[in-house]
Formats: sequence, C-alpha cells, structure tokens
Amino acid sequence: MNKKRFTKKQQAKLIVTVVNDISPTSMALNEFVLYRAKHYSDEKHFIVVFLPVDEKTKAIYQTKIASYNVEIIECYGNLRRFFTSIYSFIKAAHQQGKQILCHLHNPKTALMLIIEWLILANRFKLPKLYTVHSVYTRYSALNKFGTFLSILLCDKVSCNSYSSYLALPQIARNIRKNELNVIFNGIDITGIDAIAANGEANRSLFANDVGQRFRLISVNRCVKAKNISFLLKVLRDLPPFITLTLVGDGILLPNLKQQAKKLKIDDRVFFTGRLSREAVYREVLQADVYISSSIWEGLGNAVLEAMALRKPVVLSNIKPYKEIAKKGKGSIKVIDFNIKEWTILIKKLSQESKDTLQELGEANRKIVEDNFSLKKMHEEYSQIYKFLWNQSI
Repeated sequence: MNKKRFTKKQQAKLIVTVVNDISPTSMALNEFVLYRAKHYSDEKHFIVVFLPVDEKTKAIYQTKIASYNVEIIECYGNLRRFFTSIYSFIKAAHQQGKQILCHLHNPKTALMLIIEWLILANRFKLPKLYTVHSVYTRYSALNKFGTFLSILLCDKVSCNSYSSYLALPQIARNIRKNELNVIFNGIDITGIDAIAANGEANRSLFANDVGQRFRLISVNRCVKAKNISFLLKVLRDLPPFITLTLVGDGILLPNLKQQAKKLKIDDRVFFTGRLSREAVYREVLQADVYISSSIWEGLGNAVLEAMALRKPVVLSNIKPYKEIAKKGKGSIKVIDFNIKEWTILIKKLSQESKDTLQELGEANRKIVEDNFSLKKMHEEYSQIYKFLWNQSI
C-alpha cells in the first residue's frame, strides 16, 4: 500500500469502511462515507470493497468520490488482495501516527477482517465498529457466524433499529451489553429536498400518463425477502387505472416479469431496473402511494426516503415497519399479508382527495424529520467514532 496517500495536508482522523460490495443505492457508501466526507472536514475516508465494482456504479460516483476526496480500494473478490491491502494500509497509517478506525457493514467481510486480525495477533491496534443492518434471525449460517463473532470481538456494535437489536442472540446481548448501541438509520433530508426542488425531478421516465392513473411505487432489490410477488397479486385485484412501478434489480427480476405477464398485468407494471438515487427520487415523486410487502427488514431506508418525499405509505406488518409507525399518529398504514385487506385499503386511498393524500404525506415527512434524519444519526455515530479514535492513540 502506497504510504504517499497519507500526506501532511490530510487530517489525522481516518475512517476505513469495509463492505462486500457497493451499488448506486448502497447505504454504506451514500449515507455513511459520502455524507461524512461532505460534512465532516476533519475526516479522511477510505472504502474497501471486496467484490468488483461494476462500471455503472463507478460512472455514477466518479465525480462525487473525487470531489469529496474519498478513495475506493477494490479487491476484485481476491481474498489475498483483501488481506494485504488492509494490512498495508493500517501499517502505513500507524507509522505516520494517524488516528484510525474501521467501520464494518457486512457479516462476511467483517468475518474476514476479524480472522486476519486474530492471525496477526492485533499487531497494529485497529478499533473496530460493526453495524448490524438487518435481522440476525434471517441471516444465513455464515452471516450469523460472522455477525456473532463481530459482536464479541469488535470494540463497538451498532444496530439500525430496536428490531435488529432484539433479534440478536441473547447471550451476545448479555456479554456485550455495554458495547451495543441502537442508532436508527437516517435519511439525508437536505439532499432529498435539493433533488425534489429540481425541475427535472418532476419528470417520470417510466409512465407517460401518470395524471390519468393512480400510481403505486416500491423500491427494492428483487430478492425473496422483499416479497414483490405479493404486490403483483395485489395489483391483479385492483382496478385497471392503478399501476405499479418497481424500482430495482436482482436475481428474481426475470421471474417477476414473467409473473406479471401470467397475471395479465404487464401493461400496468413498470420495471425500471437499477437507477441512480436521483432517478429513484424522481420516480417516487411521481407516485401517489409508496408500498412495501417485505417479509423482513433491518429498518427500511427506502420507506423512510418515500416518507421524506411526503408520500403516503402502505407497509407489511413486520416489526421494523411497526417500529417506524409507532413514531407517528396513524399516517402510516401497516397491514397483514392479506391480499383482500391490501386491495381494500389501496382502493380507498385511490378514492381520497389530493388534499387528504398530501396530509398523510406531510405527517410522514414530520416523522422522518423528528426521528430519522441523517444529521441526527451521525451525531450519534460521531460519539462512537470519537471513542474509537481515542483507542487508536
């Protein structure tokens, strides 16, 4: 690792973010690295990515990364490169007396880094923070092992909701109770407002006649946990003027397109594929109601973003969504996995006045402002970072 990357002009506080991969909607990159690089001038950020970064993602973030002075260290899926890159990086930082910490966001890469540190007998002090972004009980066996070991061996652990905290093994919560923190995921309200204020943000790419329709939207990876198949069945039983825009890609995308054809609703479903953050917000702004039928979530950033954009939301009855709903006074609709109940509620919403929908959206916006702002989230993380930097001295 080139020692010249640490110049005298750079601030002493270094944050090394370690992830498995990144995408245009990656929280570790957007809400953590890029946000802090923009708003915290005394920090220098590096992000270590184990898997290759696709060209589309690079194109989207090339300008931002350069302007914020963020460096991406790609490992191209090579385990040896991962180990040597991190070791060389930390060694160079310590030789130059930099305050440094490592923030881990993924069970697999966290496990790899911890194994490396156990082998090296922690030759260089590296304070580590591990963030639990999802529900432990839904993890694969490998991810459970990685998370469990991270909870035991990292200096600090944060959970993005009380639901994800309570899903952790009781023994781990008992052993590390003083090192465990609950910090709610935050939304960049200022950034969202800037995009919403842009005239271009009011143009939809995928629905030319939105004024004549009642438009539902959902932003998800096309994977089993998001339960998108359920939404297609709901749409089948709704009137023809109600449409659904599905933003995101994933392994199940071809199957979902086939299901839409089989249900004879493919003319009412708009599959956008993967979009930039700006394009996602543009689509949400054009929608009437945001919906999500996830089986499980860590908290639900896409839902919070839709709420920040002043949209009514209809959500599945899972603990993280109920946790969000408790912050409000009935504006968030959380219902069981029952197609009939979903169709009744959505039909009712489609018959409401624009003023009523706007009132629901404004109430949702207030919930985000009061409880889920990115500014508030990072004020809490800054306290943990300060503690960890002091450990590295």
